[in-house]
Amino acid sequence: MPLLRKSDLPDAQDLKDALPIVRSRDRLKPFLIGAGLLTAGAMLLRVKPAFGQVPDPRPYGRTANGRLRRGFAHRVRDGAASFAPGNLTDQLGKSLLMGGAAMLVARVLDEYLGPEEL
Repeated sequence: MPLLRKSDLPDAQDLKDALPIVRSRDRLKPFLIGAGLLTAGAMLLRVKPAFGQVPDPRPYGRTANGRLRRGFAHRVRDGAASFAPGNLTDQLGKSLLMGGAAMLVARVLDEYLGPEEL
């Protein structure tokens, strides 16, 4: 397999001519998708649908017994339960908000920077 040499690459001007022309509609798509993600995330956080409710991971009580092994098991269970979400739609809503905000920030900065020179 031959190695690629610098002389095999086309000139920078040829590369510039080969770049696709970006339509204004294509430039707006990231804004619309980011705004949609923000809207969907905000709605999930605001509405909190019932299908996202997660049952309590500790259905048998919250107190530890006197036995050593059972007391240790209760403490571990209670510690793990503190990380369990109470509503999955809250987690999904927060993720959508962060993703939409990141997309909007990246697109705004891309517009600010303008087309890059080769």
